[in-house]
Amino acid sequence: NNPATAVTLLTLGSEIQHYQDRIANLDQRLSINLPEKRETLQKQLETNIRSQQQQADLIAGHEAELAKLNIDRTRQESSQLLSIKGLESRIAEVRSTRILHESSRSIGPVSSGAAVKIALGLMLGLMLGVLGAFVAEFMAKTSTADSY
Repeated sequence: NNPATAVTLLTLGSEIQHYQDRIANLDQRLSINLPEKRETLQKQLETNIRSQQQQADLIAGHEAELAKLNIDRTRQESSQLLSIKGLESRIAEVRSTRILHESSRSIGPVSSGAAVKIALGLMLGLMLGVLGAFVAEFMAKTSTADSY
């Protein structure tokens, strides 16, 4: 029973008590904080799962829209290719046209004859003269009728 041994035992006992208190404190904090942290983590997990599902739905919608746009683009391309082939066939038809007889210039001018023009002038002049006579006679009758 040495005093140095007693001091060492007291010091060791004090350290043991200190560590036991610390372990008890950590156990208490662990038992209090652990359920709260678990609940918080569970809520975060549920939120992440919901967000992941929403993102998956958005991706599926965008993929469907992309597929529709690809189908529309393919249809437009095929329609344009058909138009191009039609135009190419029309161009080929025009290119394959041959001249059977080359046209020749006429020796004299081709137009309606001078006799036809004179006859038309006489007819129009006669008609305008008769019309003018009727208008003059009508004006003369209306002016004499107004004077009475």
